[in-house]
Amino acid sequence: MRKLLSYILLFYCLILFQAINAQSTRIDSLLAVLTTQKGEDKVKTYYNLVENLRNDTDSMGFYIRKALDLSQDINYTKGVIDGYNGLALYWCDRGQPDSSIVATKNALAILSGKSKPSLERIQSFSNYGQALMQMAHYDESAKWHLRSLADSEKINDPNGIVRSLNNLGTIYWYLNDLDSALSYYTRALSISKKNSIDIFTAKILGNIAIINHSQGKLQEAKVAFDKALLMKRKLNDQLEVAITLQNMGRLYQQLEEFDKAKNYYYQSITISKQIDDQIGVIYTLQNLASLEGNTKNPDRAIKLLDSALVLAKKIKFKEGIKFVYDLKSNLLAEMDDYKNAFENRLLYEAWKDTISNEKHLNMVKELETKYETEKKQNEILSLSDENLKKEVTISKKNSFIKTILFSGAILAVIGLSIFMVFRQKYNINKQQAVVETMAKTELKEQHRISRDLHDSVGAMLAAVSNQLSKLITVNKEQQEQIKKTQQLLSQTADETRRIAHNMMPEELVKFGLINAIENTVEGIVSAKKIKVDFVHFGMEERLDDIKELHIYRIIQELLQNIQKHAQATKSTLQFTKHQNELNVIIEDDGNGFKINNTNNGTGLQNIYSRVQFLKGTIQIDSLLDKGTSININIPLV
Repeated sequence: MRKLLSYILLFYCLILFQAINAQSTRIDSLLAVLTTQKGEDKVKTYYNLVENLRNDTDSMGFYIRKALDLSQDINYTKGVIDGYNGLALYWCDRGQPDSSIVATKNALAILSGKSKPSLERIQSFSNYGQALMQMAHYDESAKWHLRSLADSEKINDPNGIVRSLNNLGTIYWYLNDLDSALSYYTRALSISKKNSIDIFTAKILGNIAIINHSQGKLQEAKVAFDKALLMKRKLNDQLEVAITLQNMGRLYQQLEEFDKAKNYYYQSITISKQIDDQIGVIYTLQNLASLEGNTKNPDRAIKLLDSALVLAKKIKFKEGIKFVYDLKSNLLAEMDDYKNAFENRLLYEAWKDTISNEKHLNMVKELETKYETEKKQNEILSLSDENLKKEVTISKKNSFIKTILFSGAILAVIGLSIFMVFRQKYNINKQQAVVETMAKTELKEQHRISRDLHDSVGAMLAAVSNQLSKLITVNKEQQEQIKKTQQLLSQTADETRRIAHNMMPEELVKFGLINAIENTVEGIVSAKKIKVDFVHFGMEERLDDIKELHIYRIIQELLQNIQKHAQATKSTLQFTKHQNELNVIIEDDGNGFKINNTNNGTGLQNIYSRVQFLKGTIQIDSLLDKGTSININIPLV
């Protein structure tokens, strides 16, 4: 038996060595070609490098950005779209779906003017679905994967069809509808094998093995896992290898072969850490914790779960957070720590409710039905169109005049519609210009009044105070009254400065948004009210005055709300400037609030109004006693 295992291990090593050696040769060849290339050819070579560097996270991200930057410099639209799609996949694989969605939106913005399906649009739809699936928004995720499937079928793209079917199967697996999941996986596997798409065949075999395992078909699962692992190692797809190793660990854990299970888990987590697959690390930590629980090491299991929880919260991985609380509750109950077990059970139920499987499953089923119905209607319409063409051919001579008249009427309607659209667009643009002019005028007026209050009125109050100081020495009888008047003048001067600052903060005008916010944060921290961490990326250049003022007011209002209402001890504020968009994320560890509460106050209403004025979007996630996370995106063009 040991001899057989040695042969198998040697066989795997030979396959892996051959794959790595071949891949290294390809990479060296591509790097050599790069030195002689320019323009679009160089962009294509960058993307070929990305394909061959899937297991090297840093290099992969580096070459995607190089390709994107060069594509933007030479106005190569396809290269720009591929760059954003590449970044979307990169961030999703790193467990950062928010960043993935930002990149996907940039790609879709460029594609928005194109009505025909394309490989780029298919990829963008799929990327959006993947990010939403990672965030446990399963109904929304299914919508985007069905769009990707529809486009793929229209242009007969087997890769897109297989990817969409596989992803829809995974959504059903998350929702615990194993029969529907297996149905989608089986369809995907058939098309993948027919078209020799090995990378998907390996992935789908692994997914089918998971279903077999869940249904108790352990021998079938073992055979499928072995096939999948062999193919994935041959392809040197380290992410998929790590996933399969982890699932094989779960299988052997159920078979109570704990040493084998632990070996597979450690192989998996080692690869996940090497390629920065944070979701893989979270799942493996959970599985190791479960294994430690099986082998009567509950303290070790709790430590592993705590590590998984920290990482899951960091990347906002809802499924990971939910499963940690579930496992932790069961372990604590086995340790007779019923109080903490109950608390973790409540937390599990709260997170489970936020991603309600039954609700999502019904929505996904409804979307699938709509998709199939629309597909059949299109087939009927296509058949009707063919019959109509035959009838038109037969009666062409008799209906020629009617056709001309009808066409003329259509042209007239189209012409009138175009005129109305342009007129409406002109009026909207005109109104927008008026609003922007008024905003700029109001900004200048606020600046002028603020300066006058600070310089003129402030100086006059200071002069009056000086004169009163002289009177104290002359008129000793009125000394007490003069001192009271001086105090009143001092309070008036302070209030004047405060009003001037509120109308137009001086540090915002002179030094810009980042310095103004840093001063505000320093004031909060120095007063020891709350710890605030402020980080920013890509904010070297200033924004226009109107945007800076409104963004400053939004942050000011949010920080005031955290101080007054959240009862938080810590807050994090992050600014990330992309090419066409500013992303602002602010989080706290306070008591949270009900988002759908209509009595949230004028402060929150003011924030919504300012974001709407800037044509931005705002998303608020909050759980009672679990803190609040606010994500704001503001267009910069």
